[in-house]
Amino acid sequence: MVRYEGAVLILMAFVMDISGSISINNGPINWPKVKRRWVLAFLRTVIASVPLGLWLLGTSLTWKQGTSHYIGHYGHSTVIGKFATYLWYVSIMPLFQCTNAEAAKIITCLSKVIVAMSLLMTAGYGIFKRRWDILTLLMFLVPYLFIHSFQSNTQPRYAMPVAWLILLLCACGLWCLWQLINQWVTIPRTMAILLQVILLLGSAIWLITLVPHLPKLTYYSPTSASIPYVVMSLAVVIFLVRTVMYRRRFALRDTVVTMLVCLIAVSNQFMLVRIVGRGQADREFKDLAQWYLENAQSDEKMVTTMARIVSLFAPRYKSNFVHTDSIEGKDINKFLESCYERNITYVTWDSRIGFSPQKSYYKRWRIHRIAPLQKPRSIGPFKFIR
Repeated sequence: MVRYEGAVLILMAFVMDISGSISINNGPINWPKVKRRWVLAFLRTVIASVPLGLWLLGTSLTWKQGTSHYIGHYGHSTVIGKFATYLWYVSIMPLFQCTNAEAAKIITCLSKVIVAMSLLMTAGYGIFKRRWDILTLLMFLVPYLFIHSFQSNTQPRYAMPVAWLILLLCACGLWCLWQLINQWVTIPRTMAILLQVILLLGSAIWLITLVPHLPKLTYYSPTSASIPYVVMSLAVVIFLVRTVMYRRRFALRDTVVTMLVCLIAVSNQFMLVRIVGRGQADREFKDLAQWYLENAQSDEKMVTTMARIVSLFAPRYKSNFVHTDSIEGKDINKFLESCYERNITYVTWDSRIGFSPQKSYYKRWRIHRIAPLQKPRSIGPFKFIR
């Protein structure tokens, strides 16, 4: 898969070079030297953009009539709010789960407000202080947000690559807010200690309400059952090491951080169970590869929607697995002719995509051409194999 928005990283590097060429100078700016650095930064940007340009050129030259592309998802609708929710869903929501429905609603609303406020604080701090290291991160995040917000078929997995960035910028925003409060009001030491104690007790009570549910989650995801216990154990070990090293100088602060880490580890398990499950997602493609190894001849080819995935389990016959979209033809008759021309023996039916004509992959891979195969029966020259 190609992530075209990754090209924004090139722009970020260019901006960092430009800003750095000025900030490194003390006193009067040496403009001839700065201009030389700008020229070099521009040349490096051009060189870094060459692979993307070649890829786009190759895509254009090898384009086949009738095929689709990600760009076809744009221009139909704008889903900024939907994708912003996805960003919160994959980065913040797993960290603070709750078993009480009413409390969960409150936590959801509160966390969204805090995230929005934190990001605004980060942006304001970066602009006011001219912190280009922060601004360049925002320069990547904002285009990324809009690129996927104008894609009508946007999905939560598109938000996953920047989940860490949301957390980083939110932490920066909260730090900026704390610094701003300290400038306005001098917080007494006793008040700071009291706030830490409140946070510690709140986290401990929250953790106590979640831990009893961990054994119940083991049934749904036995593979990931040990993860929260391992994380909590490591957090406690690090806490004990720091306590010995610093002679309990930061004991209260480290206790609060350790409790928060334990809370996050346990809370995240509720989301992890939904995603990992029993590790059987898409197992049918592993079974398909196993069937091929046991029943097919070494020169027989198979058409499937997940040719690369199947080839992982039968790497020796990688060239024998053909993607459905690579077969020419506008209907099943033309599809069949193309199969004969390419010496295809087996055509597999993918029920996940085949029974979801509203999904983009159904249209992109032109599954409608083999729609008659959705019923488990022999039809025409196709012989049904159990």
